[in-house]
Amino acid sequence: MHFNALNRLRLSGFEAANYGHRAIYTWLLLLFIQQGSVLCVAQERISENSPQTYAIVIGISEYKEINNLEFADDDARLFHNFLLRAGIDSAFVYAFYNETATFNHIALAMESIVEKATVNDQVLFYFAGHGANEIAGDDSSGNLLLYDSFKSNYNAVRNGLLPISYLEEFAQKLCTKGVHMFMFTDACYAGQIAEINKNSEQVLKQLSGNWCNTSKILSCQADQESREGSKWGGGHGVFTYILLTLLSNAASYEHLPQELQRLVSKETNGKQTPCTDGNFTFLNVAARGSKSINISAEEQRLYALCNGALAQQTLLEPAAQSAFHYCKQLQNQFPQSGLTYKAVAQLTDTLLWLPQNIIDKYVKEEIYINFIFTVYYKIDSNLLKTALQQLTAALDIIKPESMLYKQTKAKKLCFNFLVAAEQKIEAFEKNRHYLDEAIALDPSAVLAHNRLGLALLKYDLNAAKISLDKTLQLAPNWSYSHNALGMYYNFMENYQLSIDWFNKGKNLNANNPFLYGNLAYLYYRTREYDKALLEWKAQSDIDLRNGTLWLTPKDSVGYYMELVLCYMGLQDIVQAEQCLREMERISFSLHSQDKRNVNNYIMEKRACLEAMKGNMEKALNEYEALFKNLLPDERSTYTMNYFTDAYSNYYPNTLVTNKHFIELVNKYCPAGK
Repeated sequence: MHFNALNRLRLSGFEAANYGHRAIYTWLLLLFIQQGSVLCVAQERISENSPQTYAIVIGISEYKEINNLEFADDDARLFHNFLLRAGIDSAFVYAFYNETATFNHIALAMESIVEKATVNDQVLFYFAGHGANEIAGDDSSGNLLLYDSFKSNYNAVRNGLLPISYLEEFAQKLCTKGVHMFMFTDACYAGQIAEINKNSEQVLKQLSGNWCNTSKILSCQADQESREGSKWGGGHGVFTYILLTLLSNAASYEHLPQELQRLVSKETNGKQTPCTDGNFTFLNVAARGSKSINISAEEQRLYALCNGALAQQTLLEPAAQSAFHYCKQLQNQFPQSGLTYKAVAQLTDTLLWLPQNIIDKYVKEEIYINFIFTVYYKIDSNLLKTALQQLTAALDIIKPESMLYKQTKAKKLCFNFLVAAEQKIEAFEKNRHYLDEAIALDPSAVLAHNRLGLALLKYDLNAAKISLDKTLQLAPNWSYSHNALGMYYNFMENYQLSIDWFNKGKNLNANNPFLYGNLAYLYYRTREYDKALLEWKAQSDIDLRNGTLWLTPKDSVGYYMELVLCYMGLQDIVQAEQCLREMERISFSLHSQDKRNVNNYIMEKRACLEAMKGNMEKALNEYEALFKNLLPDERSTYTMNYFTDAYSNYYPNTLVTNKHFIELVNKYCPAGK
């Protein structure tokens, strides 16, 4: 076989590159299935027994977050052009390059294929890009990394992945329709993307699994690199180049695996050896019979109206002029149309943008949502409600049998919970079912596990630990995973372990302010007041750099409350009093109930400070004024606070103080009240 046999397949504009190593996954799944066009012009069969050829082609060289590749998209375009030269109608090719290679697009294409598949049709699925598995010891969590994948914690984002398990599910659905799948993977498991290409043997093992009616060729071993360079077609991977050479020239594909093994190994001096399994006798890339039919004027009209509404961002309201309205009309009147598929894909992309953006920011730790402590950090909680509305609408146009539907519904259930339990821990039990259902739909739903674990800290520590351990397994490089476990051990009163987990989180993200705040509180609890002050000041510095100190007057009051406790522990009365004065100044900006609570807190701590100075009469006067200001059911709480402070050695002569304080308690909190 001479390599110049493929010269006629070269695409224009390729730039020569030096021989190098490429850490990519190039996946070619050749599937015999029946499929109607959903991209360009609607198609119909010449006869019921005439099979049709379709293709999904994916190539990603330019990633949004992770390292770019050199020739992945060029390889995919070369394959695409090979299909067109073979006579396959362009209307039957789903092509996704770089920024268009998202899970939404690919999952909808798979849905369309499965929906129309019948025996003896053929589909070619080709992927070129990164692949990795972040979860050590798990042979079922390998992924193709799509355009918007993150460098780490990509299981938390989900939208940037095409899980290998989803491909296997896709193959299984085709198998039930009598489809045999041929899978070619140009896979590199080592080399320049080592920081994301983890657990490579597990990825290879998952790819090598016994899938229903599937024949496979894997381009190299787990410890090998997939070579690429200018010597192959002006800049391609050796595996894809030789594969297309063989597909172009072979009269039969019966010996394709053996020939591919021999030629790739020879061309790379034995440094890259494909693995093979299965029968390739029936592989056929020749054109199949089909003919074009016209698109109706009504179909074109509805599609144009849908596009116009999208351009104006009229997604859901007003209902009669919305993109959603026109898309539903297309689905009802032209369910098999290519224009309907395009309208659904475009609207789905738009509807899912906001909720995915919120998830992305949460995983990147740019926002924080924890209703237990009424914290919404750098996010308007109204956005959660808008995102929920858009997720609900998206589910109405995505078919339930689609892989995208399951993942989207799991996200919706998470947002259902966040909205229903907004800043109300008491609402947890009533709304917990949302998280349980999300996890049942998508066991890898990291955010659902995280939310559930944090909420359970108030109710069931053993169950909380299970959810938080799962969060850590799925997102091992996420500082919030470590922060949550630090909170768990705090609730368990194992303060040293709690401190250890918070410090691990700081090693992952030194700019997560909550880790510093949580550490400060723990050091306060362990009476290491100097350390506590350092952590709180570090949190303040981070917030200042981020422009978030402070988000609200209530946030700033909370910060000064923490400082007061530390200065009291250090017996630094001057600094503690200064913080109380600052709290009093800020309290004028608070709502009436918050202002009242802060003023009560100030009165209590002033009483403590007077006692610390030995001014017992002033301390008792402050306490009496406080008791008069409290509602009857609040007085017992402040009584407990007093004794906590007293036995923390905040003030001298506590026995004398206690005697007079008990007289106040008996006066304002008589027995039974």
